[in-house]
Amino acid sequence: MRTFTRTASDTHRRTRVLATAALAAAMVLMMVVPSYGATTVNLHTPHVGASSTTFNNEADDGGLSAAVVWHFVLNGLDRGTSAAELTVTFAGAGTSVVSARVVGQGQTQHFYVGTSGHDVLAGAYAMVDSEGTGNLVLSHVSYDQVEPPLDEPPVDDPPVDEPPEDYPPVDE
Repeated sequence: MRTFTRTASDTHRRTRVLATAALAAAMVLMMVVPSYGATTVNLHTPHVGASSTTFNNEADDGGLSAAVVWHFVLNGLDRGTSAAELTVTFAGAGTSVVSARVVGQGQTQHFYVGTSGHDVLAGAYAMVDSEGTGNLVLSHVSYDQVEPPLDEPPVDDPPVDEPPEDYPPVDE
């Protein structure tokens, strides 16, 4: 009859294999569990295509120092909802991802996104761990003086002088 005896190196090797498998399983769970139950809330349809030059301008910039600050609100969430993530795409500035500022007991969340100048909102959605979802809306934009887009002439250009009617002089 044959007996098997483990050496110290066999035990260490087996321990390392089990530890590696446990670490791999933990990493897989960390990637899967947070996304479980996550809900996508799309931007309120009438706000898609909003321009910062024409949308409601208010002073609340959320403490950001960007030239134009876009303030989004997500409401109707379950009590105790953790901070959501907002993905927003602008026609000029591209895509940004920001985390919410949780208000009260998590049922309302605010997002502030800055752009370097005026832009158009192409779309947005929030990912949130909440069964209850209300609306994701653009509340307002905030800006003081922002240079006009390059395709618009500056407003303060002096008018072009018309040449006098007798210019060039006519020979008689």
